[in-house]
Amino acid sequence: MSPLQVVRSVRLHQVRHALLDLEFCADHGISGVVDAALYFGFVGRSHFARHYQREFNETPRYTLAKRRLADQVF
Repeated sequence: MSPLQVVRSVRLHQVRHALLDLEFCADHGISGVVDAALYFGFVGRSHFARHYQREFNETPRYTLAKRRLADQVF
């Protein structure tokens, strides 16, 4: 894995954590996938989504939807 790939992977994991953590999103004004991606330095939405899907085998939108669904259950 190249250094660039390592850094990208770390940032992708940070985005995933943010999407799954309602409190983090509220504290940092993140209301959706684009906000989370921008917060962690991703500017190209299509490249971000493609890398995210490769890393986690799901779209970032799906990750956020899972969290929102879990929030409704409680």
